[in-house]
Amino acid sequence: MKIYGYGLFSAFWILFCFIYTKIFFRPAKIIRLPIFIRNYGSFEFGKSFTTGVFNRIDIFKKGTLVVGDRVQINDNCHIACAQRIVIGDDVLIASRVFISDHDHKIGPLNSNLADTGLETSSISIGDFSWLGENVVVLKGVEIGKNVIVGANAVVTSSVPDNAIVAGVPAKIIRYRK
Repeated sequence: MKIYGYGLFSAFWILFCFIYTKIFFRPAKIIRLPIFIRNYGSFEFGKSFTTGVFNRIDIFKKGTLVVGDRVQINDNCHIACAQRIVIGDDVLIASRVFISDHDHKIGPLNSNLADTGLETSSISIGDFSWLGENVVVLKGVEIGKNVIVGANAVVTSSVPDNAIVAGVPAKIIRYRK
């Protein structure tokens, strides 16, 4: 039996996820399980927050993740926050996106990178922006409002409002009208 494109089990699973969301993430619209949230810092999210399945959100001890209203994060995304990441309102994040506000310091040869510490710099993603499939956003980046980041782009520097960017590293293709 099919219900609107879902099998019977899938329909029950979505209902379970909806109930789970309303118990543990009250302002959110739906948090689809499974999801892995490791929160040692601060996690704030707005109304109608939605996630797909198999997302991973890591917030370290001094990290703060702020997600605005009506944000949708699709499947298999990873957000790693050691300092501060702010995602504005009405942002759409496609599947398999990686956002990290830190990386490991590079120590001398034959040293363990896990022992060298982290370099951090905050990230912000402006309202009404859209990150396409497989996008990577690295530390210190500010993405403006109404920005479109094309699929497979690696964003290494800040992007102004209304820009459309793509490539590795991401470059401005044109501006939205």
